[in-house]
Amino acid sequence: MRVTNTVHDQVASESAVVTRPATDAASTVTAVATPAPARHGRFDYRYLAMAVVVGGSFMTILDATIVNVAVATLQRSFNVASYNDIAWVVTAYMLAQGAVIPLAGWVTDRFGTKRVYLITLVLFTVASALCGAAWNLPSLIIFRILQGVGGGMLMPIGLTILLGAFGPAQMGRVMGLFGVPTLIAPAIGPVLGGWLVQDFSWRLIFLVNVPVGAVSLVAAAVFLRETAHSRRLRLDVIGLLTGIPAVLALMYGVDRSTISGWGSPLVIFMLTSSALLFTVFVIRQLGAREPLLHIRLFKDTTFTMSTVLSLVVVTGMFGVIYLLPLYLQQIRGYDALTTGLLLMPQALTAAVLMPLSGSLADRIGPRYVVMFGLVVLAVSSFMLAQVQPDTSTAYLAFVMSLRGVSMGFAMMPAMAAGLARIPRSSASRASSITNTVQRAGASVAVAVLVTILAAQTGTAARQASCDPSPAVLAAAAQAHLPASRDGLCAALAQRTASFSRDQQGSQLPAADPQLAAFIKQFRDDAVSISFDRTFVLAGLVAIAGLVPAWFLRRPERSADVTAPGGG
Repeated sequence: MRVTNTVHDQVASESAVVTRPATDAASTVTAVATPAPARHGRFDYRYLAMAVVVGGSFMTILDATIVNVAVATLQRSFNVASYNDIAWVVTAYMLAQGAVIPLAGWVTDRFGTKRVYLITLVLFTVASALCGAAWNLPSLIIFRILQGVGGGMLMPIGLTILLGAFGPAQMGRVMGLFGVPTLIAPAIGPVLGGWLVQDFSWRLIFLVNVPVGAVSLVAAAVFLRETAHSRRLRLDVIGLLTGIPAVLALMYGVDRSTISGWGSPLVIFMLTSSALLFTVFVIRQLGAREPLLHIRLFKDTTFTMSTVLSLVVVTGMFGVIYLLPLYLQQIRGYDALTTGLLLMPQALTAAVLMPLSGSLADRIGPRYVVMFGLVVLAVSSFMLAQVQPDTSTAYLAFVMSLRGVSMGFAMMPAMAAGLARIPRSSASRASSITNTVQRAGASVAVAVLVTILAAQTGTAARQASCDPSPAVLAAAAQAHLPASRDGLCAALAQRTASFSRDQQGSQLPAADPQLAAFIKQFRDDAVSISFDRTFVLAGLVAIAGLVPAWFLRRPERSADVTAPGGG
């Protein structure tokens, strides 16, 4: 997500100078934007650049959301039994984005923004075509990684292009307009994805990027201007070889824990390796003359709390965005299009309220605005935990609208508060850090919540057998099983231990329809309980976010902003 600041009345005519801070003056690297002409022919160059960058950003965000409603379809198409395996179609994309975002600043300073932007557009477009041609789950995951590499670079590089085109004085306008695709794409993605999956083929959710990418590529080649770059800029190889593997080891360890358990030697090894690599990475970044990530920005309390809140919001918001389509399709039996329509109110509400929340935060400060958003996020998560198979769609749409309110009020002002506390010359580095945290955090959130969901399913199955609902007891009687609480508990005690390894119930005994109906009802109850508990956890995470939100401070009113550690 991007933040919305107050739109400045004065339009800056000067070109941007973006300075990448280093640990001492001698090693400071400066990327000076090539002075952009005020007009490109009859058109204002700034808005041509905005159109190009927004188009590319829209494509990457659309791709992230359009896949969510197709997860169940992909699971059936590739004959995948486990939630954890199919989750990597989403997780691999987000993880790849998080892995390459830290490189964006160095790559653009070394090779120039236009050149790198064109290369990443080509990579994303080609990878989209390959995803549409995937023949099994491993091939799709590999192509999604390539897609994520291209998409991850597009967002931060696009922001650098806009800062150069508009100038530092227009940062609020740039961030506001640049944030549009992050709100519109989630509104369109689920509906478009549901329509394509239901009426055509899941392959089109990837192939739709190809013509959009081709148009964006031509527009970028024609309209964008190159920036100055340094051929002598050195890459922090140690930072690269420790930071990215740390994230990958963390994600792989979390994923394997859903299969082998947290006590597995492999899981312990991966998580321990991640912690050690991350420790080396931090030490390296603090001492490097040209660090990969300028983590000294965390000296500023507001920027740090803003980053923590990004983790809170992506856990409470985007983790549930992945789980909810699974719940709606597998428990309530909705098709992909209906699922997309039910998710749409969240993004539309957020898009409408984003300018309001930004203006309100400018007037009263970000603290109470963000806290209000977190409270709404928690309440809406708890409301999701109360959803039953017979809950009305109107209620679901209302809950999703509430989640849109929370997205607009919690995320945008929190990010604005953090970015406004650092020097404008460090905006690109702060944006890189924020994007890294968001992408990696979203990946971790999905993996952790799926892990919890899988772990809770077995527990919920035992609860469903020993404390069955009236629907389960009725189905048990029809299947000639003990229709009492104690009798059913004893009859199913030995079957629930391995329940979490077969959540879908794809192998039902067709020869005994009564027994099949009982098993389906039993499993629906158990999985519903596990989803409810996971939604409750997401709400508790939102409540915990009230603590860092309290430390958010109003941005400085000076011409520039306070440097990290500036008080």
